[in-house]
Amino acid sequence: MADQDTPSRRRRRDHSPELKRELVRQYLLPGASVSSIAMAHGINADLVFKWRREHLAVEASGSGPVQASAPQLLPITLASATPSDACRHLPCPHRARPAPPPAA
Repeated sequence: MADQDTPSRRRRRDHSPELKRELVRQYLLPGASVSSIAMAHGINADLVFKWRREHLAVEASGSGPVQASAPQLLPITLASATPSDACRHLPCPHRARPAPPPAA
């Protein structure tokens, strides 16, 4: 009976990188539920969220398997406009200011 009076010490679980990758892969599938994935494996959902954050951080740093492609420049065409057309709705030094009303 004496050993039942002392609280049991819980050992921190060490999950393999393969399990973490598999659960994150399942989570990233369309329609996946973190809660159901976590419950199915007896893991707290917060851990799966943490592993997902870590996974996305590794990908964003460029050291992961998925790397972003280089930026691409796109052609644009500018329409020619006279200065008065370009700033018709704004006070603009290119347009003449209306004369002040006559003093009474």
